[in-house]
Order: sequence, then C-alpha cells, then structure tokens
Amino acid sequence: MIDTIILELKGRRFIVQDYGKFKTTKENFENLRSFRMFYNNPTKQDKENGVYKPRLTLMKRGREHVLKLEFSAPKILFTENVSELKEEDFEKIVETLVLRLEEMGVWTTKNFIKKADVSSFHPSKNISLENGYTSSFALTELSKIKLNGKMDFTETKFRNDGSALQYYSVSHSFVIYDKKYDLGLPPARAIDKDQTTRQSSLFDNLKPSKKIPEILRLEVRLSKKRKMNNVLEKLGYAKNPTFQDIFKKELFQKVIKDYWQTMIVNENLFVFDMTNSPLRIMQRAIKNNRKQKAKQIIYLTGLEILCKEKGIRELRKNVALISKSCSWRNISKDIAKINSYKEEPNPHGFIKDIEKQIEEFKPYKFRQKDTHR
Repeated sequence: MIDTIILELKGRRFIVQDYGKFKTTKENFENLRSFRMFYNNPTKQDKENGVYKPRLTLMKRGREHVLKLEFSAPKILFTENVSELKEEDFEKIVETLVLRLEEMGVWTTKNFIKKADVSSFHPSKNISLENGYTSSFALTELSKIKLNGKMDFTETKFRNDGSALQYYSVSHSFVIYDKKYDLGLPPARAIDKDQTTRQSSLFDNLKPSKKIPEILRLEVRLSKKRKMNNVLEKLGYAKNPTFQDIFKKELFQKVIKDYWQTMIVNENLFVFDMTNSPLRIMQRAIKNNRKQKAKQIIYLTGLEILCKEKGIRELRKNVALISKSCSWRNISKDIAKINSYKEEPNPHGFIKDIEKQIEEFKPYKFRQKDTHR
C-alpha cells in the first residue's frame, strides 16, 4: 500500500524537549542566524532491541524551524514491510509516531501528525507470484520494455544480479524488485536500505514443508514535491496534501496502476506475449495489416521476434550501430503498431498476477502461522 513517507511539522506544531538528541543545545539552536540541520536517527541499541523509529531532521531557517520525519509506515507497526497496511491502520500509525517522537525528545500531538505536510511518499504493492513464476524471471522479462518518454526517466538500472529493475530520475522513480532476495543483502546493495532485524530474518524460520513465497515488489518513489503534486493532480487529487489526505487505499492504488499502465501495458504488452512461433506471429501481423505488402509483413514479424528475445532497449543499441537516430523513430512507430494489434495477447502468468493484485489491492500479509513457534 505505502512504504516510505516524509512529513514536515512546522512552527508551533512540535516542541523539542531534548536538544541533546539532535547533538546541539537549545541556546545554540535559537541563536543560529544561518540555515542549519541537526539529525536525530535511530540508535544501534534501538535496532538491536527491534524498535523501529523515524529519522528526524531539525532545520533552522532564520526564525522558522521545521522538523522533518522520514519513516516506513509498515515498519512503524510491524517492524517489517513485507506485510502491508490497511487504511484502517492510520490511527495506530499516528499514535505510534507520537510515542516514538516522545522517546526521541520531541513533543507533538496526534492531530498535528495527521495534518503534517507531505513532501514525499512511496506507494507500493507486494505481488505474490503463482504457478511457478519467479521474481527473477519476471524481472528479466520486464527489463525488455521500451521506456515511455512521457515519464521523463533519465536512467534504467538493472541491479543486484538481475534482482532489481529501476527506472530513475531525480524527481521520481519506478522500482520493481525481488523482495525476498533484497532482504538478505547488505544495506549498501539493498533497494530497501533500512532493514530491521526482524525483516532481515523474516523467512529464516519457515517450516521445511513450506515453500518460500515469491514476492515481486512494485514501488513508485515520488521523491520531489513538485513531481508528487503533478502526479496527484493528474489523478484527480489536490496538491500539497497532509498525512491524512494521502493515506487512502484508492490513492495509492491509482498511483501504482498509473505507472504500471503507462510504463508497461500501453506500449509494451506484446513483449510478454507467450506466442513464440514465427509463423504464428506472422499470421497475426497479416490479420492486423491487411493492406501491407509481404515484405512489410515479414519485417513486422522479425521486429516482434527481436523485441521479445532480448528486449527493445537491446534492439535499439544494435540498431544505433548501423543507422542514424531518425531510423529508430520510424522503428518505434512500428513497435507501437505491433502493440496495438486488435487480437488480445496471451501474456505470461506473472503479468496476470500483477494486474489482478493491483486491481484487488488487498494488503499482503506475511503469515506467522507458516513459521516455527
């Protein structure tokens, strides 16, 4: 449903009761005239004790002071983010945050937390893959897509031996990764760099007879407030939201669905079609291009096969070796034509798993009954 959130409390909506936890003094903080930031992060002892706390940044801008809270919402309640939240968990999250802040030397109220400004949030969905599909296979297939220029991504990263796929820009990113594999990685390599003790050992005690689940994680990271506001307005929501404004199942679902549709389905669904017979692909091209000559039909057949084999990005790299950029623009139009064929493709089952679970948007729960007591 959602993972990381960054909130901001301003002015009189909080009181620092222990400046020492921010490694400063009240006198020093109040006498500052230039911009400064002070940090109050979870301690090593907190982590060893299995207590999850937010990362706090106290900022001074002239007379204005701001407290920034960065935290994983599911980890606040479960100390892990494999299990997902429900909308009804909001009150408990707010209550827990107030208690955690008090332990970290900051006073505030539940009402102030609810009305805190949101500067960034990461809608997410854990997808349980069925019928023998693995996250590794799904990621290899998803890496074949043609990037949608409307999304303004500047970089594509295929990380950690193929266990993570990241479409990235400074303002936002779309990350798809193997959640199970990521749990065992050191922070420097992991996608989720804030692993808790409980989370990193979550699957260690599964019964021998119980198969470890395949969990594919979809996560949209709206890193910059301007981009966050653009996405919200596009989907019919008001910009500059508060915490209570964004904590809605429907909102998170719409964000995930929009990125999935725009990135994957609208321009790339044919890549995942399980029809691999060249003759069958050619017959489909004929049905959808009745007025085309045989030479063009054969070209479209070969183009679809090449896109499916190693992916559209790999094809583009090879085309660039023998032609000018204008050639690829024409090829892109033909790729779009293939993706718009009227006959419904028969995609791999993992695509069906993803689309079904996005549509249902039920919270994934790690079942404790599957572990040794």
